[in-house]
Amino acid sequence: MTAHPTDPRRILMVRGGDHRWVRHDRALLRALQLGGHTVVDLDLGRHPTAVPTPFTEPAPTRPVDLRALDRLVDRARPDLVLFAGEALRPDPATAADLRARGARLLGVARLPEDATDERAAEVDGLLDLAGSSTAATRPPGGPVTYGDRIAETLDALPAPRSPRTPPRVVLVSGYYGAGNRGDELLLATLARTLEEGLEDVQVVVAANDPAAVERVHGLPAFARADLTAAEEHAARATAVVLGPGGHWHDYSIAAAGGLAGAFRGTRVSPAHMAQLPLLVAGYGGRVIVHGMGVGPLEDPAARAAVRLTGRVSHAVSVRDEASRALLEPLAADWPAPVTVAPDVVYGLDLPECAPAGAEDEGWIAVSLRPWGDDADRRRELLREVVAAAAGRGLRIVGIPMQPTDTAPLDELGAVAEAEGVPVTILAADAPDDDDVLRALGGAQAAVTMRLHAALLRHRTRGTAVGLAYDPKVLAHFAELGRAEDALPLEVDPALFRVRLEAALDSVRLPATAALAVAEREAAARRDTQRLVEMLRQAPVTLPDPAWVRYTPRR
Repeated sequence: MTAHPTDPRRILMVRGGDHRWVRHDRALLRALQLGGHTVVDLDLGRHPTAVPTPFTEPAPTRPVDLRALDRLVDRARPDLVLFAGEALRPDPATAADLRARGARLLGVARLPEDATDERAAEVDGLLDLAGSSTAATRPPGGPVTYGDRIAETLDALPAPRSPRTPPRVVLVSGYYGAGNRGDELLLATLARTLEEGLEDVQVVVAANDPAAVERVHGLPAFARADLTAAEEHAARATAVVLGPGGHWHDYSIAAAGGLAGAFRGTRVSPAHMAQLPLLVAGYGGRVIVHGMGVGPLEDPAARAAVRLTGRVSHAVSVRDEASRALLEPLAADWPAPVTVAPDVVYGLDLPECAPAGAEDEGWIAVSLRPWGDDADRRRELLREVVAAAAGRGLRIVGIPMQPTDTAPLDELGAVAEAEGVPVTILAADAPDDDDVLRALGGAQAAVTMRLHAALLRHRTRGTAVGLAYDPKVLAHFAELGRAEDALPLEVDPALFRVRLEAALDSVRLPATAALAVAEREAAARRDTQRLVEMLRQAPVTLPDPAWVRYTPRR
């Protein structure tokens, strides 16, 4: 098998099931990746609804329905769809759809050379890795490696629709797929910018829930906590982007077992977030910390994990001055200076929203998260929101930024119902963010605990009152000159009501704050373009396939 093919393909490999050929499937996947092809690994074990016949039940064939994974197929744009696994074949609708997209379909079979496969009606050919291939002639004499068979099969196919180059694999590591809308917006913004700026990029997400990332974003993903998968991806990565998001803090460092947790497989804290960067750096790829939020950062073990990550980083950018100040004592011997750039969501393209105050029936947008420091005080603040809405004839639109936010919003709804104020609570798991963005943009005012709800509201140039459960919320309001609108959770309800009424009276941000938002939007886009240029200049990692023996270990 040649080290790097002259015509690399874009390949969607569909596999799954716990069967006796699993090792062969993994060897095939590895061979294709190391051969310089852009491979999206679709493991149907993560997506059981795509296989109506469960893997736990014996079956001569397992039809595959990829309609629920349409975003993944769209983003993959495959020249070739390879059905591996045990008896996996596309159902007729899926086969027709894939062919309409211009893809060639190939099935993997393990058959005697003189056998036929009646299940292959929906594919264009069979690759038999235990015998021979119907798409290529088996070479005479000598051992035949998996790499040989794969190369012959691909050589027998038509050339790709357009010239390809081996992929520039960029891993993006963050709390993605966990249901936090703010984090998902960060991922969507970053991935779009990278794909628009780099023609050869393949964005692969190190996620909390890879199935959710593949379904919602259409991006290939793996479980960040799976260190075996992490190392396989690190070995071929041009770079890992750590962030964006608030990942450097000491909330969970004790639960991680300190810095040593990084070497024991911890799944939380900055110790966990150091694992993938260390692997990528070890294999020669670049580590780029981008859009990081920092703090609190007082625990020595958390600081040690951050210090270690910074020492292997090619570049480090943080989202505010407060974060930079926390890193200053740690970064003296880092190879790259710590730079400040606005939150990546400042660069998100927003849909058209009706200007605040333009609707006949107005509303107050409310984004809450769970907090239980003082239940009585919380209910007092909720009553003030309801009273303000009732006094102006407004309704309330609750905006959960992740599923756990529905409980405090339900509590708000109960208070509002008792006062006759209409309440609508948006779905927490809706994959489309447009309803959230329009609810924030069209409101008369917003009450926000979540950072990105406040940021998006301000990006529509509307007023907001923040409840600062975390320093990052206060930092955001302060950078726009609106620190007086970010109130602590223990705020006196009367003062909270004063600030909310002022926001309702104003509706729109004053010119100075609107200018600050505009400046940050431009700066966020410049910083992301800087990231694109760093990745463009980074060498593409192309491991030599001769390092790997493709026959699976027994």
